[in-house]
Amino acid sequence: MFVKSHFRNFTLASSASIFIFASFAISQSTSAIQGTVSDATGRAIASATVTVRDPAHGVDRKLATDSAGIYYVPALQVGTYSVEVRAPGMAPTEAKGIVLDVGMTVKQDFALNVASSSQVVEVQASGALVDTPAPPRSPPSWTPVKCRRFL
Repeated sequence: MFVKSHFRNFTLASSASIFIFASFAISQSTSAIQGTVSDATGRAIASATVTVRDPAHGVDRKLATDSAGIYYVPALQVGTYSVEVRAPGMAPTEAKGIVLDVGMTVKQDFALNVASSSQVVEVQASGALVDTPAPPRSPPSWTPVKCRRFL
């Protein structure tokens, strides 16, 4: 009985330690990208769309910034990434060539400029002009009488 309880305790302790070390090893084999998104004046842009891509590993993650303009993308594999940020009314911005190594967290901030609008609206008149002839003039059916006196 004594041997069974020690063996059970040893098995539980070794299983727990293997689990802890494995989770530590997994967490150290990934990296992260974080940063803030703001406008040109430094004000945070909430709900901006952040897209992180690594074509070599097939990574294409989209997320939104929080109310303070902060984004955090955890659990990324080692590789070279690009980060694109888009927000309504702002010009999209992209950072390419972000290299991640094991256990590394890269800070990449973005300052977005106001999008310029260069829309040209061209209107052309089309269709045939309609020529409506004037009705023929005829003398009125009554003619005023000169020197008529009305009482």
